[in-house]
Order: sequence, then C-alpha cells, then structure tokens
Amino acid sequence: MENFFFSINENESLLRLGARAVSTNPRAGLAREQVLGTLTAMVAISNGINYAATGEPLPWKAYNPVNFGDSYAFFGFGYANKFLSPQFPGLTGSAGQPIHIDIMGQMDTPFRVADPFGFISARLNVPYRVVADQIVGETFYGEKLDTIPKRAFHLAQSLGGPIGGTSAMGALIERFPAVQEYVPRGEVRLGFAGQMAQLSGINFRSATTDEAIRGYYPNFDRLPEANPAGVEGLSKASLRNRMSKVLKGTVQSDPYFPGLVFKEDRAEFVQKQASERQMELWRQITEGMR
Repeated sequence: MENFFFSINENESLLRLGARAVSTNPRAGLAREQVLGTLTAMVAISNGINYAATGEPLPWKAYNPVNFGDSYAFFGFGYANKFLSPQFPGLTGSAGQPIHIDIMGQMDTPFRVADPFGFISARLNVPYRVVADQIVGETFYGEKLDTIPKRAFHLAQSLGGPIGGTSAMGALIERFPAVQEYVPRGEVRLGFAGQMAQLSGINFRSATTDEAIRGYYPNFDRLPEANPAGVEGLSKASLRNRMSKVLKGTVQSDPYFPGLVFKEDRAEFVQKQASERQMELWRQITEGMR
C-alpha cells in the first residue's frame, strides 16, 4: 500500500482521527477536541480572508462539506471542495473570475471518503497516476496528450518535477503560447499570478465553470441540461461550452458573459493560428485548381 498510494501514513492517521471522533472509543473525547479545535480555527481564518476579499463573511453554503449534486461521484455525492474555502483577496483567475484558497489542505481526508472510488483514485502514487494519464491520453486538468512531445514532457514533469515547480512551469507556459503546441498546460484557470502564488505551497482553486456562469445567470440551475435538436435558447450545456472556452483562452471573450476577458494573449495566438491554417488551406485549394 505504501508503494501504490502516496502518503499512506498521513491518510491513515487522518482517517483514524475522523473515525475515532465519531466513535465510542475511550479516547474519542480527545479526538473530538482536536477536530473541533481545528475546524474552529479554520472557520475563523476563512471568514477573515473572505471578509478581506469581499467585505462579507463566508456564505452559508461554504459550511457544507458534502456536495449532494456531484455528477462525477459514483454515488452522486462527494466532498464539496469549497468547504471553508474563502475567496482570496487581490488574486483573480485566467479571465478575472474569483480564486479561492484551500484552507483545509489534507484535513479534508475523512470527508472525501463520501466518494470512496474518487478517494482511492485521487491518492494513487505518482508512477501509477502517470501511467493512467498516458493510457487515457489526458492530464489531470483535461489537457489532451495528443502529441509525442506533450506525452514526453508530461511524463518527465510528473515523475521528476516538484509540486511548486510544476505550478511555476504552468505559469511560464501561459506566458509563451507558442510552446503550448508541444507542452501540456497546467492549471490554466488560475492564470499566471494564481499559478505563481502556488509556489508558496498553498493550494488555490479557481471558480468552477458553473460557479462562473451563475454570476451572470442566477437561474442557471433551472435551465435544461441541453436543448432538443432544432430548439433554440439557453441550456446548461451551451453555457458551459461557451464559458469553458473563455476560461481556457480558446476565445478572448464572449458576448454572453460581458466583462469576462481572458487575460493572457493565448486567444489572439489561437485566432492567428486559425487564420494561418485557413490561408494555407486556401493556398492549397487554389494551387489544386490551377
């Protein structure tokens, strides 16, 4: 197990602590005191950070550790990763969306058991995770490993790169869009500043696609998942597709989300590439006609 999973001792100790806190063990009182003391400190710190960023305390939903609408979880519910996660002041994501700081860290381990299969797969040791990524042909962040250089770089970085160095590399890659043809991108949605901030060892999270959409469409959850063929109108799928393109820099902005603009120059680079491909295609067509 030490070979197959990472930090097995850390996981075991935190799971034992969580289990003992809700047990009838003679020492359960000490475990409960430790857990409640830790959570109390986290609540105070989280509210202070969120107030500095927004002028408001944490929203009530941030106190719920379980996401009952997790479509990725095997049983339909899992850990809510915005649990006690405040918005961080002075730092925004790739298109200006909010960035949250992970206060829980590894202390979220007992809560993540709510989705047991997700819990196990997320704790695979590095070599096994790398093999899984290579088989699937996709990084943890959804970037396609569709070329040999991308596969080779991902393999070398995953096996030999420290976590902080990986974040710094992701930030530099965003600064040089031309290399993105050969090197997979990192946590794109954190943007350059967000990825550089992770050099401190603190984990940051960008607002999810759905969270970013709700800032523009408060009734997003009441929209249909997808519209039937031939039917026009807003749907969750269409808005997610459009928002994802802006957050990843495939497009610079979208009229459906006024004011949301991708910060880096990747979108211009992609558009330039598309124009160059169109010109090359037109050249080939005209030469063929001759």
